[in-house]
Amino acid sequence: MTEKIAKHCIKSNVDYLGFIFNVTESPRNIDFYLASKILNSVSKEIQTVAVTKNPSKETILSIKELPFSYIQVHGDLTPDEIKQIKKLSNKKIIKAFNLQNDINRDHIEKYSKFSDYYLFDSISSGSGKSFNWSLLKNITFSRDFFLSGGLNIENIKEAISSVKTNYFDLSSGVEDKNHVKNESKITDLLDKIKN
Repeated sequence: MTEKIAKHCIKSNVDYLGFIFNVTESPRNIDFYLASKILNSVSKEIQTVAVTKNPSKETILSIKELPFSYIQVHGDLTPDEIKQIKKLSNKKIIKAFNLQNDINRDHIEKYSKFSDYYLFDSISSGSGKSFNWSLLKNITFSRDFFLSGGLNIENIKEAISSVKTNYFDLSSGVEDKNHVKNESKITDLLDKIKN
């Protein structure tokens, strides 16, 4: 994420901006100093999301100090751990779930009390791969959810028609090969959604 890309997203009427923290295996990982600089220039204009995986208490406290709207939590945390993150950070929570061949609604709903949104991703977050969207067909949840995982200009129309949600998490599908967001790809994909 750069300030230039953040400003382009705002101009393009994107609703949320995500910043990946303390996920060292991710090429999109950003340090707190750079995130703080970008956030100070854009956080009043767009909702912002700190994306993290199995975060430590120190990570949560660092995120708390920045003007984020949400924390998107990946990993194998229990509902009680999510409750603690929500309490400690005083932020809204997007709880991410990785799906492969099946979906356990009862397990997911254990997180409802402490989650403002769910997010459904492929088995490997950040891989640019999608999952079988039909897993979400005919299932209702107590929380609205984001669809994530490999969304791009070729499959976004199918995603919109296949999955009953108004929230789509775009990342690899608007990047160049070096994991840098591309303004033209963002514009083209949003144009396709609007049309």
